Amino acid sequence: MRTSLAIHVVRLVVVDVLLDIFTWPTWWCTLGLWTVLKWVGRGIANEWFDFGLGPWLKSMFTPMYADYSLAGRAISFVARIIILTFRFVQFFLWLVLYMVALALYIALPLGAAYFLISFYRTS
Repeated sequence: MRTSLAIHVVRLVVVDVLLDIFTWPTWWCTLGLWTVLKWVGRGIANEWFDFGLGPWLKSMFTPMYADYSLAGRAISFVARIIILTFRFVQFFLWLVLYMVALALYIALPLGAAYFLISFYRTS
């Protein structure tokens, strides 16, 4: 006996939806979290590169404009300290933003579960 195409489609959709509902928490806490952790790591590395903190730190004690006098070295050092201070502040603001995004990703299912449980407990 042949079954209709509509029954196959309904069965496929129902099975797919039920599997998604039951496998979603596992995916969120394993592969999804791993994906977000890689995104955060790449984002922090990109910000470090974009602000150029590595080369700025390497050239910290190199005089600017090849001025090797004591005054030239002192001015170069102070200028680099000021520039690095502002760049590190910007970098740490991005770092905090990435950490907040990661914390929200981790807390979102916990918050959703809490609100669902509290909603069904009161009604």
